[in-house]
Amino acid sequence: MLAWTFGGRSLLEGSGRRKYTKGPRFGSGIVQRVQDATTSSRVMPRLLSESAVYGIGGVANQALNIILVPIYARQLGTQGYGVVAIIGATLSLSTMFATLALPTAFFRWFLKEAQTGVDQDRIVAISNSLRLAASFLFLLFFGAISLPLTLLLFGGLTTQLPVVALIGPIVFFDTLNLMPLSYLRAQRRPVPYVIISFTRAILG
Repeated sequence: MLAWTFGGRSLLEGSGRRKYTKGPRFGSGIVQRVQDATTSSRVMPRLLSESAVYGIGGVANQALNIILVPIYARQLGTQGYGVVAIIGATLSLSTMFATLALPTAFFRWFLKEAQTGVDQDRIVAISNSLRLAASFLFLLFFGAISLPLTLLLFGGLTTQLPVVALIGPIVFFDTLNLMPLSYLRAQRRPVPYVIISFTRAILG
């Protein structure tokens, strides 16, 4: 049996008959590589610009925290700043428990699973409902453990109870505030995201 290839077709000859079978078209690999390069050239500038904007927002928030450290230490003293550090660590840990990684799940479903605008609206509604419910349950839970948590963190002293009790409402409202930020990131609108995020850092 003999085989030749003409114009993307394979000609098989044997036993007195010929048969054409489709083969790879000439230049199809080159066209695909050109299309991939064109897509990359379009995506890369947008990816770099959005990453730069988000990065600037994150750096600005961290820089603000660093600037506040010597101010807190000078005004509050060593003991007072230690109290602030404990409250800050408790606040960060509480926020992690209250959010339940819902932002990550929201991005996955919104960006990969939603096919239409109706699907996106439904995912936003479900995500916001879950966040609201989880934040409210955490608010009730933290209100119940505020006193024993204060005794545990500060060695039996209750003088910091009002401050510790405020962590629950702070986490609740901060979680609600994250809803529009997640939506802005999913919609690829970095500038409003950074403005709101930086405003939160200053006012918070």
